[in-house]
Amino acid sequence: MNKTKQMNRRGLSDVVTTVLIILFAIVAVAVVGGIVMNQINKAGKNIDKASVCTENVIEPVTCISNSTGSTVALRRTTGTVTSGAVGTVNLAFTKIDGSVGSVAATSPPTTVGQASSATYTDTAARSVQSVKATATYTVPGSSETVACESKVFDCTAA
Repeated sequence: MNKTKQMNRRGLSDVVTTVLIILFAIVAVAVVGGIVMNQINKAGKNIDKASVCTENVIEPVTCISNSTGSTVALRRTTGTVTSGAVGTVNLAFTKIDGSVGSVAATSPPTTVGQASSATYTDTAARSVQSVKATATYTVPGSSETVACESKVFDCTAA
């Protein structure tokens, strides 16, 4: 009889151990799955934001620096209807001395091929060396905005 009680206790111990191992495995899978799903959702949102910048390109096509200031022509070279609405376009002018001045484009190009211009007035004549455009867009299906920068465009002195 004594041996029977010991065998039952050992059997019960094996069952409890097996159940605990299974429960730990289930909990581990749930925790790892939650972390992975959270990261996938974050990555999806970042991809949406990045696609707005690749689908919409507003860039300077000319920059002329003269005695009264600098004039930049902007053009929207790509864009799709569903890829985001243009908010503002700001131009950052880098001067020869390294300082930066900025101005907002008054009427940013909203359709592909459309051009617009902006003028930056500076006290020093022909001091602008380059310009970079930063356009803000509203992400489709959300109220978030994303800022997209153009390449640096060198200005020519007139």
